[in-house]
Amino acid sequence: MPVLLFGHHIDNWQHAERNNEENTLRTHAALVAAELSAYQSWLHCYIDGIETDKLLIRFSHVDEANLDREFSFVLDVSEPSYNGSCYSPYSCCQSSYLLYAVITTTPPLPKLPILLNALKETGNIYRFIKLMRIAFSESLHPHS
Repeated sequence: MPVLLFGHHIDNWQHAERNNEENTLRTHAALVAAELSAYQSWLHCYIDGIETDKLLIRFSHVDEANLDREFSFVLDVSEPSYNGSCYSPYSCCQSSYLLYAVITTTPPLPKLPILLNALKETGNIYRFIKLMRIAFSESLHPHS
């Protein structure tokens, strides 16, 4: 039998509280989704989860001759082994707990090891994504 608290059943109170929390989360999620969509459109940068610990980061509006052309890379963020070794030739350990590795880039990016080294030194993933976009842009004009 449910316990009475101030004349109301506790289970009814818990149910109402849970519904209230769910409504708050749905409202917040709708606001965040709209804000994310606006930022993606403005920045022409799209981030999608493709597998556990893997993100596909895509850019458009990099190639002025073809604004729809897509430039992308897959970023793997996962737990390193206990010895902290990295398993990708294009990877770096930010700390003993996090591993960032770029699995692939489209098109290939010769500057990738330099960018990963900068990520290792700073740990700033946002700066790394920005630098990747710049590097894709620069790869269109290699001798400029």
